[in-house]
Amino acid sequence: MTESAFALEPTPIYVSEDLLTDLNTRLKSTRWPLGNGNEDWYYGVSRSYLAELVDYWINEFDWRKSEAAINAYEHYKIKVDEVPIHFMRKPGVGPNPTPLILTHGWPWTWHTLMTDILGYKKYAAAGCDVGALVTGQLGHKYNDELYAIHIGSAQKLSLFNGARAWDLSGGRPIPDNIPDEVRSKILEFDHRFASHLAVHVLDPSTLAFGLSDSPVGMLAWILERWARWSSNDGNVKNVFTKDDILTHATIFWGK
Repeated sequence: MTESAFALEPTPIYVSEDLLTDLNTRLKSTRWPLGNGNEDWYYGVSRSYLAELVDYWINEFDWRKSEAAINAYEHYKIKVDEVPIHFMRKPGVGPNPTPLILTHGWPWTWHTLMTDILGYKKYAAAGCDVGALVTGQLGHKYNDELYAIHIGSAQKLSLFNGARAWDLSGGRPIPDNIPDEVRSKILEFDHRFASHLAVHVLDPSTLAFGLSDSPVGMLAWILERWARWSSNDGNVKNVFTKDDILTHATIFWGK
């Protein structure tokens, strides 16, 4: 498919003023928990830092500046098998660029977008997180229509199979005869990911009510992951600015 044949019209990101006003009202009406004894984040997100971030969201954060930066890229919204899809596109350069899809999620639309909708006869794929599972499945099911795949997360295709797909250990206890260093690494890994995986696999709908109704609840959930999953030497501020975090939070809220 040539670039001139690309038929879809871009859909720039735009969060309405009404939604931003409602967001501001909700932020100001937050009911805060006590948060005592958690300045070290041992029990999750610290109230003091979250309150600082929310104050910045209300009084200083410039969403329109972030929105303009995001819209430097082409955005498209379509439905694939009745699933709403939002994707970004960067046209290739040169006489014969190779189509490449990068995914971080997208479990239901595997192959249809690139072939039936965008019209590519052959493409390459790369992905991380759930996108690694998607990319692995693309290579497994449609190998004749892919040039190659690249997987950024070492995950088996069977990761979510079975009755204990939510449990990283599959219900197996930590062996007694392993070095203390290995045991501590296993516990650290569990502490970092277990709650996220268990809740999202077992009770995602229950969690969704809180995340959809409270912007601070949603922000805390996102912030916990950014803090625990990044290499930040114990302080999320070392790697992410408030604008970084709140840009993503506003994207989630304005979806």
